[in-house]
Amino acid sequence: GGDISAFDDYSNFGTAKNKADLISLKEGYVSKCDALICGLTSMNLGAGRKVKGEKIDLSAGIILHKKVGDHVKKDDILATLYSNKAISVKLIDQLRSAFEFSDVPMKKMRLISGIIND
Repeated sequence: GGDISAFDDYSNFGTAKNKADLISLKEGYVSKCDALICGLTSMNLGAGRKVKGEKIDLSAGIILHKKVGDHVKKDDILATLYSNKAISVKLIDQLRSAFEFSDVPMKKMRLISGIIND
């Protein structure tokens, strides 16, 4: 019963009132981006529920601009946070803690590591 037009037109989700960029403080290669920390940050922005029945804000969330293996320069945008709540420095720092960096290039992970046939 959902509106599948949202797959083709993201504007159906609406636009969050607040947005903040997570800026890289160093140069290097993204070696880790912790999915749990990203998920918890997204939930705290309003894109998820802490308790059953809590309303989800469909315009809240995170866009990751840099992924594992990507080279990052100081001051590059790592991610953009969206929320109808105020976006605190604490939430930005929470997301910052998800990222780890290396001085050497990282091998990019494949989306599909293998196919299992019956």
